[in-house]
Amino acid sequence: KLGAWSIDKTCKICGKVFRSTWDVRRHMRIHTGEKPFKCDFCEFRCAHKHHLKTHMYRHLKQETDVKPFDDK
Repeated sequence: KLGAWSIDKTCKICGKVFRSTWDVRRHMRIHTGEKPFKCDFCEFRCAHKHHLKTHMYRHLKQETDVKPFDDK
């Protein structure tokens, strides 16, 4: 009995074991190079949604980065 760590939760390319089959599918983007998440403001693409959220924060920060006493 393999229990929660069954063979279908293992990457067939590198052998890394995951808790769920979804984690394996998400991990496979590393090997395939798939980057389904795209920034609306630039050409940035990434494999994981949380990376896009972090990237988008940079755009938001640039947009709201107001310096006090700026004469422009």
